[in-house]
Amino acid sequence: MNQLNSLPPEKLTSSISSTYRPEIDGFRTIAILAVFINHFNPKIMASGFLGVDIFFVISGFVVTSSLSHKLTQNWLQYLPTFYARRIQRLIPALVTCVLITSIVGCFFIPTGEIDVSLETGIASLFGYSNIYLLDEISDYFGSEAELNLFTHTWSLGIEAQFYLLFPIILGLCSNGNQRQNSRNLLITVVGLTVLSLITYLYMVEDNGDAAFFLLPSRFWELGVGCLTYLLLQRFSRPSWGRIQQLIAPISTLLIVAVLFLSKDLQTLTTVSIVLLTAITIWAFDTKSPVVKLFASQWLVKIGILSYSLYLWHWTVLVLSRWTIGISKYTIIFQLLLIIGLALASYHWIEKPLRHANWSRHNPPVFGVYLILLLTSAFFLGHLENTLAAELYSGTSEKYLSYFARNQTIYPQYNKDNCHLDSLDNTDISPQLLSICTIPAQPKQPTLFFVGNSHADHFRALGAKLAQQNGYGLDGISQSSCQFPYVEKKRKKCDRTQLRQYERILKTAKTGDVVIIANRYEIKNWDKPEKNLSWIGIPQVMDTLNQFAELLQKKGVATVLIMPLPEFSHNTKECLTEWYRPEFSLKQICGEAKSTLLKLRQPVYHKLDQTLSPVIHKYDPFNLLCPGETCTHFTSDKAHPLFIDSHHLTNYGAEFLYDDFLQFLQQRLILK
Repeated sequence: MNQLNSLPPEKLTSSISSTYRPEIDGFRTIAILAVFINHFNPKIMASGFLGVDIFFVISGFVVTSSLSHKLTQNWLQYLPTFYARRIQRLIPALVTCVLITSIVGCFFIPTGEIDVSLETGIASLFGYSNIYLLDEISDYFGSEAELNLFTHTWSLGIEAQFYLLFPIILGLCSNGNQRQNSRNLLITVVGLTVLSLITYLYMVEDNGDAAFFLLPSRFWELGVGCLTYLLLQRFSRPSWGRIQQLIAPISTLLIVAVLFLSKDLQTLTTVSIVLLTAITIWAFDTKSPVVKLFASQWLVKIGILSYSLYLWHWTVLVLSRWTIGISKYTIIFQLLLIIGLALASYHWIEKPLRHANWSRHNPPVFGVYLILLLTSAFFLGHLENTLAAELYSGTSEKYLSYFARNQTIYPQYNKDNCHLDSLDNTDISPQLLSICTIPAQPKQPTLFFVGNSHADHFRALGAKLAQQNGYGLDGISQSSCQFPYVEKKRKKCDRTQLRQYERILKTAKTGDVVIIANRYEIKNWDKPEKNLSWIGIPQVMDTLNQFAELLQKKGVATVLIMPLPEFSHNTKECLTEWYRPEFSLKQICGEAKSTLLKLRQPVYHKLDQTLSPVIHKYDPFNLLCPGETCTHFTSDKAHPLFIDSHHLTNYGAEFLYDDFLQFLQQRLILK
């Protein structure tokens, strides 16, 4: 996504000492194409998102090659110039993309939904959108991220923070001659890279979202790029040429192969792609045919455009999801639009502003762009707070009525107070319990709703049961953390769910009911030797069965809600609007029941065969999908049952009321 010192291809050379490496730009083409394919259709290239990791390694390599010869200079001699060039290179195109996309987005994205995109856009201008997205969206692969106009800027945040940090590291290593300084830098980068890799491997088990979005757990990828350059400079040997010529095509083919591997192998594929990228760059220091291929004119041209292509491809795709959809009918138009916008951005924004006469002096650069950033941020804030609602061209009242939380039954319980957001808050305090507990009327049981985010979306059902029948209600859920706990897999999940486990065993009394609602990962349930996300399948079953049997001894029933339908698209992409054509709705908003049943079959079969007989299994699938074609809506299309691809709306949860109450009464769980 970033190129330094780009020159016309005819001036290129492959020497390691060159200022410019054409094959590096050609390599960027592989990365951007992988990202493109994955974002258009992840089924084609499941791990194409790792193209961003390739960019990280390349950025580390190129920045180090640009700055390493300044090791003997004073900070004040190169820091302002380096930062000014980065600003000139990146900010104009980013500001242009964010402003244009935000304005256009307001016409098609409802108020309340556009806010997160605009706030992400503001964060991206100042280089911290990765931090904002971790707090606001958390899951890069989730449906909410797919509808945010600027989710892709998380990687620009990582690079911006690296650009801020690395020159300072360089300066701290500069206290002697060139050779000593180079040695200091090598040792320092090795240490930081190893520390960052350890951090990544630890965090990916305990908090995978933070491992994905934050610089401390990503620095090692850029650090590997830095080390590749430093080691080439320090240990380059002419005798390695034959080995490099042999390795270059092998490592390139392996990179392509890794991009097609399953997303479930993300930790392995991430480490593999980073190391293979470094090996490939090392092997570029030769006259290999692979080098000539990557240095070819068209690959270099696409690589030079990679930053603009990266900026615009995502915004076009997200606006398409909100409007015409992404399908075989639209893909040509979308590709042409992305290429056109990227070319316009590069030739009319990037090049002219980067080479403008006034931009050769650092103070004007900092002053002009600071004013530009502050003005843009102010405009986006005004857009969010005032103009967005005026510009929206859809039916906002209908949209808000579809997705508003039901505040009529126990308003304090229907808010998000009882849902621990991801892994940030794991404290089940007395104050939280007082908010999330509705006392039972005399001689009536208490219903405990526990699980991950699916339990949160069954809360409206629990609230209606409590209101209509006088039952007590107790419900605390935690996103991304399945109930029950399984030791030594995800520590923060374990901590919260263990407290839930122990608290329910202690407080539940005869006649109470524990209702468990989880989202189960579809993959790998037919392969018990594999892990289900972070939880081993046999351990899940053993712990759950043990929990239910302990509750039975106390006269407490356990109900497990079986897997819900999981659609391939978000409900918000399927609402009828003037800008959403019928062919788009037909293409993405109706899925064959047989397909969805087949998708959940491994999970359903494993649960059905392995759960203890004391656990009552409630399956709402047929009620939510009564016909041969399943949709996100009721049969009359009047109400959405799902808020996204797999979570119920409040209406959807209450829709199950009669059926669920009958289920409990027929099995004598409730009288």
